[in-house]
Amino acid sequence: MSVYYRVSHLLSREEMERLARYIVVGLGSTGTYFVAYIAAILLAGSPVWLAACAGFVAGTGVSYLGNAIWTFGQKAEARSAIRFMAVVTSSFSVNLVIAALLDWAGAHYLIIFCVETVVLTALNYAGHMLWTFRPYRQEPSRQS
Repeated sequence: MSVYYRVSHLLSREEMERLARYIVVGLGSTGTYFVAYIAAILLAGSPVWLAACAGFVAGTGVSYLGNAIWTFGQKAEARSAIRFMAVVTSSFSVNLVIAALLDWAGAHYLIIFCVETVVLTALNYAGHMLWTFRPYRQEPSRQS
């Protein structure tokens, strides 16, 4: 496959629409995280670490379902859920490295947040497009 074909495919109208849906789902996921986080603290009196766990679980659920069904047009299945969590876990590791390096370099925490958001959005999108939600290949039928 030529470089031109790959780049033109990435910039196609269909791919740009999919990316826009991915961003909308991400905003919804972030909003869900925030609401669950605040509710756990203010309504349930949870410690911050437990509220963060509740927010992460709620936000990740919205992200998986929204991306599986709306962004990539697939059914929510165990196989893609496992792959989704593998991508999310990997990107969390990258997130920690970025945060540690930029903090060590003296960057302001808001700059660190912005860099993480851009890098992780791109990495997660690529991981989900190329692996998590890649259409399953049909096994050729064997004729006896």
